[in-house]
Amino acid sequence: MNTLTLTRQAGSLLGGLLRSPPLLLRAHRLLQAINAHDLPAAAALIGDGTLADPLLDAPVHGEAAVLAHLRVLLAGFPDLRIDYELPAVGRRTVAAAITLHGTHLGPIPGKLGFDEVPGTGRRIAVAAVMTLKLDDAGLLHARLLFDSKDFGQALGFQAFILPQRLGPYRFGAWYRRNGPSRKPPMAAGVTWLTSVDPAEYHSDLPSVVTGVVDSLCATPGNVGVMAGLNEPDENGHLWSFTLSLWDSIEATEEVLANAAHKHVVGMFMKEKRAYATHSRVFKLDREKPVMLACPKCGKKNNAHKAVHQCSACKAGLPPAPDWW
Repeated sequence: MNTLTLTRQAGSLLGGLLRSPPLLLRAHRLLQAINAHDLPAAAALIGDGTLADPLLDAPVHGEAAVLAHLRVLLAGFPDLRIDYELPAVGRRTVAAAITLHGTHLGPIPGKLGFDEVPGTGRRIAVAAVMTLKLDDAGLLHARLLFDSKDFGQALGFQAFILPQRLGPYRFGAWYRRNGPSRKPPMAAGVTWLTSVDPAEYHSDLPSVVTGVVDSLCATPGNVGVMAGLNEPDENGHLWSFTLSLWDSIEATEEVLANAAHKHVVGMFMKEKRAYATHSRVFKLDREKPVMLACPKCGKKNNAHKAVHQCSACKAGLPPAPDWW
């Protein structure tokens, strides 16, 4: 770094100190407290203000809520460290370029019905910006900004940038879970629901959908379940579905006796968690065998035939995959 650069940085810092020395000092103390893992001190510096970051659906308000969220972050990244550069200073705002360092060893907040994501053991070094702003009442509002896609990829997560709609297509997320049965599926069930009011209907809808998946997969005869849903669009509309596979049409009736399933279905049918819902059950009409490629010659073979070898070259075949 040359003398001119140092002189410019020193001049920038001096100008900031002259314009807003208390706020600049507060920012420095906040970052120091976080790096020292002195979370009560960090929360006290924000006081009755707010803290926002991309892991939150909405800012947390007040010292107690800020402290609780900081503890969540430190539980997820016990060795959390923030490197920061000289901040930019306005009359009531301080902004600093920072880098978040840490190892993901504990749970962090999740989405789409999963309250938390367990530790991955991965290390991160994510570029971010921290801003501090004083409002007219003198309350401090701290905001941490980073690219959610970069953060997710650093943890080995899938990250997609997709629209809610694109022509006739609608986009969301899906997940699947295997049931207890390993028999071939002979029946399927589909349930669809729509929510139209963000305030009244879908605050906990993703968690309820996950409850549906878990209750279906706990039922004898279930081969597996796939669930899909989207984030609410600009109008607050949300959709979700479950697709379940069963080893017999009779097994689809077993779920009616499942107490956990009765509970979550009752939440849809008797409470305002969905605007509309419908279900259908389908029975197998025709089937085709699972076909495996021979690792030697490439010919497709019935995965479940009595002699587990290629009909063309007689090489052994790999194990048959699950049906779901």
